Amino acid sequence: MNNPARILTVDDDPVLRVHVTSSLKKFYEVKSVSSAKEAISYLSENSVDLLILDVCMPEMDGIELYKWTQENPSTKNVPAIFLTGVEDDNVLQALVKTNANDYLNKPISPSELLVHVKNQLEAHSK
Repeated sequence: MNNPARILTVDDDPVLRVHVTSSLKKFYEVKSVSSAKEAISYLSENSVDLLILDVCMPEMDGIELYKWTQENPSTKNVPAIFLTGVEDDNVLQALVKTNANDYLNKPISPSELLVHVKNQLEAHSK
């Protein structure tokens, strides 16, 4: 049997972290952290197959974190799904500039999240 895909979710909202984790944990190995700093620390020692990143976070936002992953050999090929509660053209343009793989508007439904996760993992499988 294949090992489940490893997903790192990064969001400063504890309620959303629980929601995302509970939506995915039946099918995937999920690690959840509350900041980009924690994510960088985790990614320095662990590999993942997919990132789920909140766009708006204090200190370092999800877009900046994704740019960091793209500059590092161990994470540059890891796809990301961005979560945003902001419907702002500037945010969407920033996501396009980063070559973002996918994004979802909050609130997200578990079934919608699962479809997007499955699609990204299949598109980037080896």
